[in-house]
Amino acid sequence: IVDLYDFRGNSCEIGYRIRRSCRRQGIATKAAGAVLAKLREYQVKEVRARCEEKNTASAHVLENNHFHCIDQRNHILYYEVKL
Repeated sequence: IVDLYDFRGNSCEIGYRIRRSCRRQGIATKAAGAVLAKLREYQVKEVRARCEEKNTASAHVLENNHFHCIDQRNHILYYEVKL
């Protein structure tokens, strides 16, 4: 599941969940990348995301899609990417 929410002007936040049995196959990375490509078509300029500090798999999904960590508070990493 890929969710988009918190739209503000030309930006939004993305979230995703992958069934446990389907993890570690690159599915989340590809799905998030496909959604980002579609958001570019709709003139979205910035996408935000966050994940728990200990969730290294989710951080890799974001980093593989060119997100950059912009903040870290209370064990939460905050990311963004410019499209």
